[in-house]
Amino acid sequence: MRRPKLFSLALLAEALARMKNGWDGFNVVTQLISSALSTGIMTREDREECWAIWKEAKELLRLRRDEFYAELRTQSIGRWRDWIEKNEKIIEKLQAELDKCEDLARSARTAEFAESVRDRIEAKARKIADLEKRNEELEMKPCRS
Repeated sequence: MRRPKLFSLALLAEALARMKNGWDGFNVVTQLISSALSTGIMTREDREECWAIWKEAKELLRLRRDEFYAELRTQSIGRWRDWIEKNEKIIEKLQAELDKCEDLARSARTAEFAESVRDRIEAKARKIADLEKRNEELEMKPCRS
């Protein structure tokens, strides 16, 4: 005798509720009713129906997981692009400052001032190189995801 799908789901829900409550869900009445309804043996049809429900749930879980990780990748890529734009603006600003420092170094009146300006130029050049390297790394990230 094949039970309707809703009846099987109701039985599964009842069993789950009993398991969550522990021994509270079991009493004399429920034991008598359950023994009258079923012998406790799972038929082939019941097993196939449970297997089909399991496969549906498993596929749904896989799809939801894929959607979740796709959304995470999209957010990460957007964040990386924002960082790249921010770094490019900083590079432009540093390049303008570097140009001013080079002008100052050329027109320096003392060797000490020229040396301190050259130190600033080197520091700004290193910062620009670091930001460009970081941008290259960020541009490569979406390819690896």
